[in-house]
Amino acid sequence: MKETNPYTNTQHTSETSLTQSAQSNSHLAKLISSEVNWFVHTLRKDYGVKVTAQDVSKEGLELGMDEVDAAFIPRELFEIIPSTLLYELMIVEDSEKNVWCGTIGFYPNSPEWCLQVITKNDEVQLRKLLSIID
Repeated sequence: MKETNPYTNTQHTSETSLTQSAQSNSHLAKLISSEVNWFVHTLRKDYGVKVTAQDVSKEGLELGMDEVDAAFIPRELFEIIPSTLLYELMIVEDSEKNVWCGTIGFYPNSPEWCLQVITKNDEVQLRKLLSIID
């Protein structure tokens, strides 16, 4: 069956589209960030939650310490860390409708992780400060 692409006005077969789609999905799998891989792996290994990287929604943020909930960074550490951090925020819902949130904190201008947090339905399950802060 031939279909016309309305954007290019060219024809292609459905088989070609399926092949291109499979190649695109394979390419996307290679683009998954180390933060998402950590989140999915930790959920599976430590909490028995089976989700895929494609299920995860993510967003990058820069937040000042006055914008961060104390559940993520204890108040006593506010003196040690810079006034802002960059965050990779990841959210996924499991099969039982629990909302899991994973957060990786970075120092500004650094690729190094300094904080890992996982919450389940807004309750902290994991909060780990990494050696870059120690």
